[in-house]
Amino acid sequence: MAAFICITTGVGELLNKTRMFLLLSMSATIILLLLMLSGVYTSSLDWVFMAPYIFISVGLVVFQFKYKANLGLVGLGWFLIIIANVGYTTGNVSFFAAPVISLLGKCVIFYWMTRPRFSMITEDFQQFLTRSSHVSSYVSLVSFIETSTKANDIRWIKNKVVEGGASGVRSILILTIEQVSDELTRSGLLDLSELYVVRMTQNHHPIVSAFS
Repeated sequence: MAAFICITTGVGELLNKTRMFLLLSMSATIILLLLMLSGVYTSSLDWVFMAPYIFISVGLVVFQFKYKANLGLVGLGWFLIIIANVGYTTGNVSFFAAPVISLLGKCVIFYWMTRPRFSMITEDFQQFLTRSSHVSSYVSLVSFIETSTKANDIRWIKNKVVEGGASGVRSILILTIEQVSDELTRSGLLDLSELYVVRMTQNHHPIVSAFS
């Protein structure tokens, strides 16, 4: 029952309806508890606790097909969790096997959540840069430059941005330092309409939500 309340409330938080989902889950739990104490509780009511699992499963399917999201590992992990919970509810999975299957599924999901993607940054950016372009033949690339960039390097980048904009290719400049150099400011590179600029900062806003 505690897990049911936590999972349902978590789903509500994702939908910005935390309080409503908390009240609904607590109300359902209290009603089931009263039925259990009165002796009229039946095993069929266990399916009430499957509601958040079904809700999340439908959400994953929607993400997979509507938004073309790649949910390979998280889908596999969640499938194992569903098998464990539904199997235990229906009596097809034993009391001892269900936690083992569920733990395996959670490990798969945790690996999916934490696996490093930095080594694939070039491929990821290349795919992002070319996804909405209608140009069939051009060179797309990702370059890493030092903070002490020389003027001729900045001019080279500026030319590439202008050439790409004329061909319909997007350019993104990611600044990994907070302070923009004077050379970069004077160059006029940051003022180009064909360029998207992303600046990384060291200051972080406090996380006010467990799902933020």
